[in-house]
Amino acid sequence: MKLINMEPVQDKRHHCYEAVQVTIAKWWNLEYYLLYSKSWGFEHVKFNHIHPELLGNRIYNGSQNVLDVELQIGMKIEQVNTNNFSQLKELITSEVKKGAPSIINMDAFFCPFHPVYQKQHLSHDFIILGIEDNVLTCLDPKFHLHHKKINLNFLEGKDVTVSTVKKSNVSQCNYTQLIKASLNQQIEKKISTFESIKNFAYEVRDGINIKDELDGFPLNTAPLIFQLSNTQYNREKFSIFLTYTNSKVNNPYIEAAINITNQVANDWKTVEHLILKSAFQKNPQNLFNRISDYLFSIYENENRLFSTLSKYVR
Repeated sequence: MKLINMEPVQDKRHHCYEAVQVTIAKWWNLEYYLLYSKSWGFEHVKFNHIHPELLGNRIYNGSQNVLDVELQIGMKIEQVNTNNFSQLKELITSEVKKGAPSIINMDAFFCPFHPVYQKQHLSHDFIILGIEDNVLTCLDPKFHLHHKKINLNFLEGKDVTVSTVKKSNVSQCNYTQLIKASLNQQIEKKISTFESIKNFAYEVRDGINIKDELDGFPLNTAPLIFQLSNTQYNREKFSIFLTYTNSKVNNPYIEAAINITNQVANDWKTVEHLILKSAFQKNPQNLFNRISDYLFSIYENENRLFSTLSKYVR
């Protein structure tokens, strides 16, 4: 059976599902930069008896780029839920015969080519490019440049979801509507992105137990560091979206917004570095005060970003 010829798009800023989306979109020559329009965001849940978790488990980088892919770039992704292994095999085979990729989602603990195989449970996505004699040819753009093989029977009994992917007929992209949607997602939540950043700043200022936050994790996978790193990456991706959009519309408000977003991305990176630094200090309170000052500055600049883009969409 003919193998789909697809090259991976690798970028450390992508999470695995985004890497899959971008790789397929580029293969189809779609405007994949528009996927980054939903990357801006941040969420924080206050510590209380209902949420006694560590800070790293109460913040989220806010990325929502799994939403509205069809509206954004004309790529329709449909998830097919089935516990029937024969149906799973038939679906994958059918898609490959049509020359269409499909997406597998499974627990990385059971995925032989994932770095945390047999070590950690987390959701992972990769692309199916072909099937021959019950062996799947896979593309995992998050981690690998080259194809990986996995026996289809290996998936039997695992919690696996398959998604089909196809182009859809959408009208010409409305860049203004995409920016409007990005703005709306910051304020339509129970707690806005901006209030979340402010509340996060207050909690850091009051002091955090950084050793507990990092305990048991390699530094880059500790939830607090992971979320902060991805918050910075998402600002960078949002800047890429704005830059691409401005190449189409050439607007001074978007140009100004790009500069603000780049500054904010740098500040989030500084916050991450300072929090890591605090783990090596006996009395880190002065450093926590400094981090909270950065966060309040981010709060103000992200509000300014919102205001600047609002002037564009009026």
